[in-house]
Amino acid sequence: MTKVDQPSEHLRLAAELAVGLARRLSTTLEPGDPPDYYWHYAQTPFEDGCYVLWELGVALALVTTASGYQGMTRQQYVDAKRRPGEETFAVYKFFPASETRAGVLACGEISDVLFKRLVEAYVEIACEYGPAGTQLFSGSEPFHPPAEFEGEIAALVACGYAERCGDMVRWTAKISPALWPEPRQANPSPEITLPGDVLERVAGLLQDRNPIAAIALVRSETGADLELCKAYVDDLVQKSPKQ
Repeated sequence: MTKVDQPSEHLRLAAELAVGLARRLSTTLEPGDPPDYYWHYAQTPFEDGCYVLWELGVALALVTTASGYQGMTRQQYVDAKRRPGEETFAVYKFFPASETRAGVLACGEISDVLFKRLVEAYVEIACEYGPAGTQLFSGSEPFHPPAEFEGEIAALVACGYAERCGDMVRWTAKISPALWPEPRQANPSPEITLPGDVLERVAGLLQDRNPIAAIALVRSETGADLELCKAYVDDLVQKSPKQ
């Protein structure tokens, strides 16, 4: 008999964190139009969380097509050869837990960069946002996690990001970069230069309250990393006249 490869603990953790991230986003954000799609309020933590799930293939972004609006995964968007950022709305639909888990596990493995972004997005949303009194504790002392986090905590413990202390849990140093990040240096002038026509398209997307599409457009035109593109777009927003 052929041995079936089992997913690594790293991938199983990614699957559980994706499930938890989608759950927390859907309980923190408000559904809009169409129903079951959520806008990220143009706030960085929610943008990051939505975009990570989209990159993992376990969320749909609303896209305009010739026949109307359609929800697309990132791969469907790429396969349709859309021009990045021009037809996407900053609203997302998250998959049910079972589909999210299966979708991430089907990836085989994910890059270290994407995994790091997933951990960071999950930790920030789980510890800082959501209905009052439901957040995960972010301190260094042992704590009792709410029942909804049981799957994620078990996976975090298995990978060494947390440890059991009797019936309580404590974070380990392994999760420190995500849980207690070093303050970032301010970068008032990100080193990105765009042609005038592209800059006009970016400005139009920002006027339409679609910063994630603007970031995607900047990234596609420059090849710069996501963090730099986000800093560039944030800088444009800060410099733009207030409506």
